[in-house]
Amino acid sequence: MKLIIVRHSQTIEANEWHEKVELRPLSKTGRIRAEVFGKILEKKYKHSFQYFYSSEYRRSIETAEILRKYLKPVHFLITDALNPDRPPDEIINVINKTPESKKYILLVGHIPFIENLVSVFIGRKEHLEFKKPSMCELEISEGKGKIVDFFSYDDIPDNIKIPIKKATPYEEEIEELELG
Repeated sequence: MKLIIVRHSQTIEANEWHEKVELRPLSKTGRIRAEVFGKILEKKYKHSFQYFYSSEYRRSIETAEILRKYLKPVHFLITDALNPDRPPDEIINVINKTPESKKYILLVGHIPFIENLVSVFIGRKEHLEFKKPSMCELEISEGKGKIVDFFSYDDIPDNIKIPIKKATPYEEEIEELELG
């Protein structure tokens, strides 16, 4: 089984957000980075995901929704087992109950949860710098994992051209309204 663990993209700054932390959304930069990240993952995996799981936090759901456009998973599920306050064994139970033997599963979550999850699978603490967004690919066999790939948005070489549609300027004339 291939398990791809993704840290959500950049969010609105905490000091600019005055509601519940669970509801903090992606920033404009975070959305753009998630789009670019989605295009990179699309080239790498070519729509091979059966399952996407996201934590219940808005920033993870938004990141997963953007990635979903590019990777087209068969199933997309939101679970509290990926919330930052949960132990890794809860999501491991969810993964183990996921049908099909040849699975490609993508998880979108938070630090330090995803670092702990990787450590559980590989059997040791590994220092991985999960920036926003980042991904770690694990090959899982008989409950044991090995890291196959790791990269973050900051690792994308400058010379890679990733086409993203840019908005065209508004070209119609705007009439002034007379308030009377």
